[in-house]
Amino acid sequence: KDSYFGVEEGSPDSEIIIYAFEDVININIPEAKPAEVAIYDMMGRELLRQKTVNENLTRIKLDAETGYYIVKVQTGDQFITGKVFIK
Repeated sequence: KDSYFGVEEGSPDSEIIIYAFEDVININIPEAKPAEVAIYDMMGRELLRQKTVNENLTRIKLDAETGYYIVKVQTGDQFITGKVFIK
């Protein structure tokens, strides 16, 4: 758990991987499960919410300032939260 931000990173046994490269957030969901993705700034404001449609890799271009963002992914009853850095 990142105590500074109070965000628990995805568990080691989680199949979902959340990462960013420059201004694109990548979410790898094995078995192409449908999911709902929400992105928040560090003040807790929701910037984006969208559903994925059975995709293994979802890419979201985030037009936002450089900094850290929280990505929350829900597939069925599984919730994964990750912190990414956007350039």
